[in-house]
Amino acid sequence: MDERVAAVVVAAGDGQRAGLAGNKVLALLAGRPLVTHAVDALRAHPSVGEIVLVLRPEDRPLMPPLEVRVVDGGPTRGASVLAGLEALAGRPDRVVLVHDGARPLARPEDVERVLAALEGADGAALAVRVEEALKRVGPDGLVETSPDRRDHWLARTPQAYRLDLLRRALRANPASEDCAAA
Repeated sequence: MDERVAAVVVAAGDGQRAGLAGNKVLALLAGRPLVTHAVDALRAHPSVGEIVLVLRPEDRPLMPPLEVRVVDGGPTRGASVLAGLEALAGRPDRVVLVHDGARPLARPEDVERVLAALEGADGAALAVRVEEALKRVGPDGLVETSPDRRDHWLARTPQAYRLDLLRRALRANPASEDCAAA
């Protein structure tokens, strides 16, 4: 276990994009809430020394006991990530993994890749090239253009950052949906 690496699992959304009545991270997978699988995947990685789970206050009673710190999320993803970061010990050399609680299958090789990519950088993100055709649609619902998909990537988590830098960035703009976003 590397005490320099921590993880923030962000699970404070409302499930609107998933079309669910509640938080999608509480949907059951193999009899347990989805988010517990995400936490377990990170906890099993030898590089991760501390995990903070960020939830909506109303979801806390619905969670089974986990051996991680749980904090309340904010009104935006950026504010929720910041809440998780503020709960971490502030070692100046600390690295933080930000992971989406709705992604239950964080693979060890993905954690290794994003940590390796952080060497010599302030942040690193996993991404996959868009394979599907993209269309830009106007207000009238008609296709206006077909962007070149070779220029587009889908961000994935976990993402890795220098803790102090990400904390400062989100303190300056906690409403951000781009910083540490999946």
